[in-house]
Amino acid sequence: MNARRAGFTLLELVIVLSILSLVALLAAHSLHSAQDQHRYAAANRQLDALRAAIWPQADPVAPSGPALPGGFVADLGRLPRAIPVTNADASTVAYTLSELAVRPSDVPAFALLQLSADAVCAASPAPYDPTLDADISLPTGWRGPYLAPRAAANPADFRDPWGAPLAAYPLDLYGLTNRLSADGSFADPAPFAPVAYVRHLGADLAPADTPYAVSNAFHADRVLDLTPATNATALLTFDVPADSAAAAVVFRLYLPCPCTGSSDADAPRAHVLSATLPATPGTVATTAFAPVPAGWHPAAAMPEGEPELRRTFWILAR
Repeated sequence: MNARRAGFTLLELVIVLSILSLVALLAAHSLHSAQDQHRYAAANRQLDALRAAIWPQADPVAPSGPALPGGFVADLGRLPRAIPVTNADASTVAYTLSELAVRPSDVPAFALLQLSADAVCAASPAPYDPTLDADISLPTGWRGPYLAPRAAANPADFRDPWGAPLAAYPLDLYGLTNRLSADGSFADPAPFAPVAYVRHLGADLAPADTPYAVSNAFHADRVLDLTPATNATALLTFDVPADSAAAAVVFRLYLPCPCTGSSDADAPRAHVLSATLPATPGTVATTAFAPVPAGWHPAAAMPEGEPELRRTFWILAR
Protein backbone atom coordinates (compact mmCIF):
# COMPACT_ATOMS: atom_id res chain seq x y z
CA MET A 1 0.00 0.00 0.00
CA ASN A 2 1.40 3.40 -1.05
CA ALA A 3 2.10 5.99 1.67
CA ARG A 4 -0.14 9.07 1.50
CA ARG A 5 1.69 12.06 -0.06
CA ALA A 6 2.11 15.14 2.24
CA GLY A 7 2.32 18.85 1.20
CA PHE A 8 0.90 20.87 -1.69
CA THR A 9 1.08 20.38 -5.39
CA LEU A 10 2.61 23.11 -7.53
CA LEU A 11 -0.84 24.03 -8.82
CA GLU A 12 -2.17 24.43 -5.29
CA LEU A 13 0.77 26.68 -4.36
CA VAL A 14 0.18 28.84 -7.42
CA ILE A 15 -3.53 29.22 -6.53
CA VAL A 16 -2.76 30.12 -2.90
CA LEU A 17 -0.09 32.64 -3.90
CA SER A 18 -2.45 34.20 -6.45
CA ILE A 19 -5.15 34.62 -3.82
CA LEU A 20 -2.68 36.14 -1.36
CA SER A 21 -1.40 38.55 -4.03
CA LEU A 22 -4.92 39.63 -4.89
CA VAL A 23 -5.76 40.23 -1.22
CA ALA A 24 -2.55 42.24 -0.77
CA LEU A 25 -3.32 44.30 -3.90
CA LEU A 26 -6.84 45.07 -2.69
CA ALA A 27 -5.55 45.98 0.76
CA ALA A 28 -2.89 48.29 -0.71
CA HIS A 29 -5.46 49.99 -2.93
CA SER A 30 -7.80 50.44 0.01
CA LEU A 31 -4.97 51.83 2.14
CA HIS A 32 -3.93 54.23 -0.64
CA SER A 33 -7.52 55.49 -0.99
CA ALA A 34 -7.77 55.94 2.77
CA GLN A 35 -4.50 57.90 2.77
CA ASP A 36 -5.75 60.13 -0.08
CA GLN A 37 -9.00 60.73 1.77
CA HIS A 38 -7.15 61.59 4.99
CA ARG A 39 -4.71 63.93 3.22
CA TYR A 40 -7.48 65.65 1.25
CA ALA A 41 -9.43 66.30 4.46
CA ALA A 42 -6.24 67.56 6.13
CA ALA A 43 -5.55 69.90 3.18
CA ASN A 44 -9.03 71.40 3.50
CA ARG A 45 -8.52 71.87 7.24
CA GLN A 46 -5.21 73.57 6.48
CA LEU A 47 -6.91 76.11 4.19
CA ASP A 48 -9.65 76.63 6.78
CA ALA A 49 -7.01 77.32 9.43
CA LEU A 50 -5.26 79.72 7.06
CA ARG A 51 -8.53 81.56 6.47
CA ALA A 52 -9.13 81.77 10.23
CA ALA A 53 -5.66 83.28 10.72
CA ILE A 54 -6.19 85.90 8.00
CA TRP A 55 -9.93 86.49 8.16
CA PRO A 56 -11.67 84.76 11.10
CA GLN A 57 -15.42 84.52 11.42
CA ALA A 58 -16.49 87.57 13.42
CA ASP A 59 -18.45 87.13 16.62
CA PRO A 60 -21.92 88.57 15.95
CA VAL A 61 -22.00 90.08 19.45
CA ALA A 62 -20.48 93.57 19.65
CA PRO A 63 -17.28 93.65 21.74
CA SER A 64 -17.27 95.23 25.17
CA GLY A 65 -13.73 96.53 24.89
CA PRO A 66 -11.09 97.51 22.32
CA ALA A 67 -8.80 94.43 22.44
CA LEU A 68 -10.37 92.35 19.69
CA PRO A 69 -9.20 88.93 18.44
CA GLY A 70 -9.41 90.21 14.90
CA GLY A 71 -7.01 88.23 12.69
CA PHE A 72 -4.51 89.60 10.19
CA VAL A 73 -6.91 91.65 8.04
CA ALA A 74 -8.75 93.22 10.99
CA ASP A 75 -5.43 94.13 12.63
CA LEU A 76 -3.66 95.55 9.57
CA GLY A 77 -6.47 96.50 7.20
CA ARG A 78 -5.10 94.48 4.28
CA LEU A 79 -4.27 91.00 3.04
CA PRO A 80 -0.86 89.41 3.70
CA ARG A 81 1.77 90.03 1.05
CA ALA A 82 3.87 87.62 -1.01
CA ILE A 83 7.19 88.02 0.83
CA PRO A 84 10.27 87.17 -1.28
CA VAL A 85 12.68 84.55 0.00
CA THR A 86 16.20 85.10 -1.34
CA ASN A 87 19.31 82.95 -1.52
CA ALA A 88 22.95 83.86 -0.97
CA ASP A 89 23.24 85.90 -4.19
CA ALA A 90 20.07 87.89 -3.32
CA SER A 91 18.00 86.33 -6.09
CA THR A 92 14.41 85.42 -5.24
CA VAL A 93 13.69 81.70 -4.98
CA ALA A 94 10.17 81.80 -3.58
CA TYR A 95 7.33 83.94 -2.27
CA THR A 96 5.74 82.92 1.01
CA LEU A 97 3.18 83.91 3.65
CA SER A 98 5.91 84.57 6.19
CA GLU A 99 4.14 87.79 7.27
CA LEU A 100 1.70 85.56 9.14
CA ALA A 101 4.51 84.22 11.29
CA VAL A 102 7.17 86.92 11.60
CA ARG A 103 6.56 90.68 11.70
CA PRO A 104 8.41 92.44 8.85
CA SER A 105 10.42 95.55 9.76
CA ASP A 106 8.07 97.81 7.78
CA VAL A 107 4.94 96.70 9.69
CA PRO A 108 4.05 98.30 13.04
CA ALA A 109 3.58 96.21 16.17
CA PHE A 110 0.14 96.00 17.75
CA ALA A 111 -1.12 98.83 19.94
CA LEU A 112 -4.36 100.40 21.09
CA LEU A 113 -4.08 103.61 19.11
CA GLN A 114 -5.47 106.80 20.60
CA LEU A 115 -6.73 108.98 17.77
CA SER A 116 -4.91 112.25 17.07
CA ALA A 117 -3.83 114.19 14.00
CA ASP A 118 -0.40 112.51 14.10
CA ALA A 119 -1.93 109.03 14.34
CA VAL A 120 -3.89 109.26 11.08
CA CYS A 121 -2.31 108.10 7.83
CA ALA A 122 -5.30 109.03 5.66
CA ALA A 123 -8.72 110.61 5.97
CA SER A 124 -11.62 110.66 3.53
CA PRO A 125 -12.64 113.31 3.00
CA ALA A 126 -9.69 115.47 4.05
CA PRO A 127 -8.82 117.53 6.02
CA TYR A 128 -9.22 115.60 9.23
CA ASP A 129 -10.25 117.30 12.49
CA PRO A 130 -9.29 115.05 15.44
CA THR A 131 -10.90 117.29 18.07
CA LEU A 132 -13.72 114.89 18.92
CA ASP A 133 -11.84 111.60 18.54
CA ALA A 134 -9.72 111.57 21.71
CA ASP A 135 -11.99 108.88 23.17
CA ILE A 136 -11.43 106.46 20.27
CA SER A 137 -9.05 103.52 20.86
CA LEU A 138 -8.32 101.65 17.64
CA PRO A 139 -6.80 98.14 17.93
CA THR A 140 -4.27 98.01 15.10
CA GLY A 141 -0.85 96.64 14.19
CA TRP A 142 0.77 93.21 13.87
CA ARG A 143 -0.02 90.94 16.85
CA GLY A 144 0.97 87.56 15.51
CA PRO A 145 2.19 85.01 15.00
CA TYR A 146 -1.06 84.24 13.22
CA LEU A 147 0.49 80.91 12.22
CA ALA A 148 3.29 79.01 13.93
CA PRO A 149 6.59 80.61 12.85
CA ARG A 150 8.02 77.36 11.56
CA ALA A 151 4.94 76.77 9.44
CA ALA A 152 5.05 80.00 7.45
CA ALA A 153 8.50 81.57 7.64
CA ASN A 154 10.26 78.82 5.71
CA PRO A 155 8.64 77.63 2.45
CA ALA A 156 10.23 74.24 2.93
CA ASP A 157 8.27 73.80 6.18
CA PHE A 158 4.90 75.24 5.15
CA ARG A 159 3.58 72.35 3.06
CA ASP A 160 0.30 70.73 2.18
CA PRO A 161 -0.33 67.12 3.32
CA TRP A 162 1.22 65.79 0.09
CA GLY A 163 4.48 67.62 0.85
CA ALA A 164 4.12 70.47 -1.66
CA PRO A 165 5.09 73.94 -0.34
CA LEU A 166 2.27 76.49 -0.07
CA ALA A 167 4.31 79.13 -1.86
CA ALA A 168 4.79 80.77 -5.24
CA TYR A 169 7.87 80.77 -7.45
CA PRO A 170 9.39 83.11 -10.03
CA LEU A 171 9.36 81.72 -13.57
CA ASP A 172 8.05 78.33 -12.36
CA LEU A 173 11.34 77.72 -10.60
CA TYR A 174 12.13 74.01 -10.22
CA GLY A 175 8.93 73.20 -12.14
CA LEU A 176 6.83 73.78 -9.01
CA THR A 177 3.25 75.03 -9.38
CA ASN A 178 2.23 78.23 -7.63
CA ARG A 179 -0.12 77.91 -4.66
CA LEU A 180 -0.41 81.68 -4.00
CA SER A 181 -1.91 84.36 -6.24
CA ALA A 182 -2.97 88.00 -6.20
CA ASP A 183 -5.63 87.72 -8.92
CA GLY A 184 -6.56 84.05 -9.14
CA SER A 185 -4.44 83.36 -12.22
CA PHE A 186 -1.63 81.74 -10.19
CA ALA A 187 0.86 83.26 -12.62
CA ASP A 188 4.28 84.47 -11.50
CA PRO A 189 3.63 86.83 -8.54
CA ALA A 190 4.95 90.34 -8.07
CA PRO A 191 7.07 90.91 -4.95
CA PHE A 192 4.95 92.06 -2.01
CA ALA A 193 1.71 91.69 -3.96
CA PRO A 194 -1.36 90.93 -1.80
CA VAL A 195 -2.14 87.23 -1.57
CA ALA A 196 -5.86 86.98 -2.34
CA TYR A 197 -5.99 83.32 -3.37
CA VAL A 198 -4.39 80.19 -1.88
CA ARG A 199 -4.93 76.69 -3.25
CA HIS A 200 -4.11 73.05 -2.83
CA LEU A 201 -4.11 70.77 -5.86
CA GLY A 202 -5.31 67.50 -4.39
CA ALA A 203 -3.54 64.16 -4.51
CA ASP A 204 -2.47 64.49 -8.17
CA LEU A 205 -0.64 67.79 -7.40
CA ALA A 206 -1.79 69.10 -10.78
CA PRO A 207 -4.12 72.02 -11.60
CA ALA A 208 -7.54 70.91 -12.80
CA ASP A 209 -7.09 72.52 -16.24
CA THR A 210 -3.92 70.57 -17.13
CA PRO A 211 -3.50 67.17 -18.84
CA TYR A 212 -1.97 65.76 -15.66
CA ALA A 213 -5.09 66.28 -13.56
CA VAL A 214 -6.95 63.18 -12.38
CA SER A 215 -10.74 63.11 -12.22
CA ASN A 216 -11.26 61.94 -8.67
CA ALA A 217 -12.82 63.44 -5.55
CA PHE A 218 -9.51 63.37 -3.69
CA HIS A 219 -7.61 64.89 -6.62
CA ALA A 220 -9.83 67.97 -6.95
CA ASP A 221 -8.33 71.42 -6.47
CA ARG A 222 -9.61 73.76 -3.77
CA VAL A 223 -9.05 77.51 -3.94
CA LEU A 224 -9.35 79.74 -0.86
CA ASP A 225 -10.72 83.14 -1.97
CA LEU A 226 -9.72 85.87 0.48
CA THR A 227 -10.98 88.85 -1.54
CA PRO A 228 -14.15 89.34 0.59
CA ALA A 229 -11.91 90.00 3.61
CA THR A 230 -11.09 93.49 2.29
CA ASN A 231 -14.34 94.15 0.40
CA ALA A 232 -16.84 94.30 3.25
CA THR A 233 -19.52 96.94 3.90
CA ALA A 234 -20.03 98.76 7.20
CA LEU A 235 -23.60 99.97 7.66
CA LEU A 236 -23.86 102.74 10.28
CA THR A 237 -27.11 104.03 11.79
CA PHE A 238 -27.86 106.85 14.21
CA ASP A 239 -31.09 107.75 15.99
CA VAL A 240 -31.30 111.51 15.59
CA PRO A 241 -32.69 112.95 18.85
CA ALA A 242 -36.04 114.66 18.47
CA ASP A 243 -34.73 117.77 20.23
CA SER A 244 -31.74 118.13 17.89
CA ALA A 245 -31.53 121.33 15.90
CA ALA A 246 -29.07 119.93 13.37
CA ALA A 247 -29.96 119.38 9.73
CA ALA A 248 -27.23 116.78 9.15
CA VAL A 249 -25.48 113.84 10.84
CA VAL A 250 -21.72 113.27 10.79
CA PHE A 251 -20.56 109.63 10.69
CA ARG A 252 -17.01 108.41 11.21
CA LEU A 253 -15.50 104.95 10.80
CA TYR A 254 -12.00 104.17 12.15
CA LEU A 255 -9.87 101.56 10.36
CA PRO A 256 -6.29 100.27 10.55
CA CYS A 257 -4.08 102.02 8.03
CA PRO A 258 -3.18 99.43 5.36
CA CYS A 259 0.00 101.33 4.48
CA THR A 260 3.43 99.75 4.82
CA GLY A 261 6.85 101.25 4.57
CA SER A 262 9.50 102.75 6.81
CA SER A 263 7.30 105.77 7.63
CA ASP A 264 4.69 103.46 9.13
CA ALA A 265 6.96 101.11 11.01
CA ASP A 266 7.44 103.23 14.12
CA ALA A 267 3.79 103.16 15.21
CA PRO A 268 0.44 102.00 13.88
CA ARG A 269 -1.77 104.52 12.14
CA ALA A 270 -5.49 104.97 11.52
CA HIS A 271 -7.52 105.53 8.38
CA VAL A 272 -10.60 107.65 9.12
CA LEU A 273 -13.64 107.61 6.84
CA SER A 274 -16.32 110.24 7.35
CA ALA A 275 -19.62 111.18 5.78
CA THR A 276 -22.09 114.02 6.41
CA LEU A 277 -25.69 113.31 5.47
CA PRO A 278 -28.91 115.31 5.70
CA ALA A 279 -31.06 114.22 8.64
CA THR A 280 -34.36 115.04 10.30
CA PRO A 281 -34.75 115.11 14.09
CA GLY A 282 -36.62 112.08 15.41
CA THR A 283 -35.60 109.84 12.50
CA VAL A 284 -32.86 107.27 11.87
CA ALA A 285 -29.93 108.36 9.71
CA THR A 286 -28.03 105.65 7.82
CA THR A 287 -24.87 105.47 5.75
CA ALA A 288 -22.60 102.75 4.39
CA PHE A 289 -18.83 102.65 3.96
CA ALA A 290 -17.37 100.23 1.40
CA PRO A 291 -15.07 98.57 0.67
CA VAL A 292 -13.57 98.17 4.13
CA PRO A 293 -11.84 95.30 5.96
CA ALA A 294 -14.23 92.73 7.38
CA GLY A 295 -14.66 92.61 11.15
CA TRP A 296 -15.52 94.89 14.05
CA HIS A 297 -14.44 98.55 13.87
CA PRO A 298 -15.00 101.54 16.16
CA ALA A 299 -17.36 104.21 14.81
CA ALA A 300 -19.00 107.45 15.90
CA ALA A 301 -21.96 109.58 14.90
CA MET A 302 -23.43 112.90 15.99
CA PRO A 303 -25.74 115.65 14.81
CA GLU A 304 -23.60 118.22 13.02
CA GLY A 305 -22.53 120.97 15.41
CA GLU A 306 -23.87 119.15 18.50
CA PRO A 307 -20.92 117.23 20.00
CA GLU A 308 -22.79 116.71 23.26
CA LEU A 309 -25.06 114.26 21.38
CA ARG A 310 -22.15 112.31 19.91
CA ARG A 311 -22.32 108.51 20.26
CA THR A 312 -19.49 105.96 19.82
CA PHE A 313 -20.10 102.30 19.03
CA TRP A 314 -18.68 99.20 17.35
CA ILE A 315 -19.86 98.22 13.87
CA LEU A 316 -19.45 94.86 12.13
CA ALA A 317 -18.32 95.16 8.52
CA ARG A 318 -19.27 92.15 6.40
